[in-house]
Amino acid sequence: MRIIHKERPALAALLAALLALSLAVLLLPAASASASRLASGPSGSLTIIADPEGPFAPGFNPFSLTNSAHTQGATAMIYEPLMQYNLSKTGQIYPWLATSWSWADGGRELVLNIRKGVKYTDGKPFTAATVAFTFNLMKKFPALDGVGVTFTSASAPSPTKATIKFPRPGYQQLFLVSEVLIVPEFIWKNIKNPVTYVDTKPIGTGPYTLKSFSTEEFTLTANTHYWQPGKPKIAELHFLSYSGNSSADLPIDAGTIDWNTVFNSDYKSAFLAKDPKHHFETVAPIGNFYMCTNDAKAPYNNVTVRKALSEALTRNAIVTEGEKGFYFATDNATGLSLPRWSKWLTSAYATDTVKFDPAKAKSLLESAGFKMGANGMLNEPTGKPFNLTLLGPSPYTDWMTDLELISSQLRKAGINATVSGVSESAWASDYTVGNYTMTFCGEFTTGDPYSIYDYMLNSSLSAPIGKSAIGDVQRFTSTKADAALAAASSTDSTAQLKKDYATLESIMVNTVPAIPIFDGGEWAGYTTTHAVGWPSAADPYEANALMSPWDEVIAIRLRPAT
Repeated sequence: MRIIHKERPALAALLAALLALSLAVLLLPAASASASRLASGPSGSLTIIADPEGPFAPGFNPFSLTNSAHTQGATAMIYEPLMQYNLSKTGQIYPWLATSWSWADGGRELVLNIRKGVKYTDGKPFTAATVAFTFNLMKKFPALDGVGVTFTSASAPSPTKATIKFPRPGYQQLFLVSEVLIVPEFIWKNIKNPVTYVDTKPIGTGPYTLKSFSTEEFTLTANTHYWQPGKPKIAELHFLSYSGNSSADLPIDAGTIDWNTVFNSDYKSAFLAKDPKHHFETVAPIGNFYMCTNDAKAPYNNVTVRKALSEALTRNAIVTEGEKGFYFATDNATGLSLPRWSKWLTSAYATDTVKFDPAKAKSLLESAGFKMGANGMLNEPTGKPFNLTLLGPSPYTDWMTDLELISSQLRKAGINATVSGVSESAWASDYTVGNYTMTFCGEFTTGDPYSIYDYMLNSSLSAPIGKSAIGDVQRFTSTKADAALAAASSTDSTAQLKKDYATLESIMVNTVPAIPIFDGGEWAGYTTTHAVGWPSAADPYEANALMSPWDEVIAIRLRPAT
């Protein structure tokens, strides 16, 4: 699953936002009267807002990056992965449906020991065969692979052992493998087109099952036969639908929402200060955000133009005014989050910073043949006005504020930049098919910078304009970048990785395939009114985000507050 941020599902086409719900719906009580209160089993309930995408669309297809279940972070509550990464703690991986794993054949084969005794919610056994089936299904239907795993085949030599073979050493693909949610063969083998399959009655191995669904709310109820004894302890999860950040602010600030990842510019005074004993936040620095130009279109295929655009941005203003301190300005031209990735930063670019210099930006463009027009704005070398459109999803008020700030900054460099806000579904579609001039892009990172560079620079993940890309959405092409990524993915040697990353850092600095803007802190607000056991600075067992598959780790650690 390739995503920018759970609030902003970058690689998913989302439903159009409709009218806000009535005040009565906004103030739905946090606890459901129907929730089980049995002392011997799960009890209580939580209300959740992950992504204010408007009315929910039915369907739990775990391969889909477009359905409401995915955008709300609910998919992995039903379907599970083989292992779970702790996004907050580098190097920590939790065994899940696989109890252990090892590499064979020089990294070309991943051997997985599959957990015994796991059953699907309908009672049928889970075995290694269904793991092999899931991966081979992705091989048969490439559109199902929204993660980008590059493998040749999968097999199950025994009920408790599965293998995945790669065309070259696949050490760096373990994180991608961990994002694949396993589906039951006895159901999916009979589905003619799993790409379009809606899946309204999902059956998985996860801690929850689907209880009810409507366009305004869906409810998951505890799987009392879950393979992790005594979990989950929370009986029900209620996911609520809202049309945008603003419409969700009222119930969040009132404390009737237990868990949310919705941007709120006044969260400190409106949410945290409302009830300091029970309202809290966590921020996990786990992602990198960029401004992506469409490099397949002129003049953005010109390196000098991309460098000029980078020079024209002041990151500090964007994070302080637009993001209200949720994120951290990126000041290194490599795009690496520092000091987090200092280990991988080559000394040649340690002091290569990005600075706001509109005069230099204008000079760079003039050196590329741009000329000032009568209106005080630059014209392209062809003579036509240099008009740049900044595309964003209207419901995300912070991003739209960012884009207005960026527009103002670019105009100081003589660039006639305007902002276009569209529905989430339109933006997500435009983003993936390349129907944009400049927009936000980014990716989460794990143990090292590989995943971010792979997503941003791997041309094999891209696609021609008009077709969906699962990575390299800016349509940047570099044989040197592809070679470095291939080499990095094929080694577990720190020395070799540093060499390969130095090549990628050079490409970022010298050709600017994407413009670093800020480091993404995965923010979440939560209350301890109805549940405790949340990730915290003292116990960062996972990034406190509503993102599948990682939010499952949190859901099963929570317990009723009383």
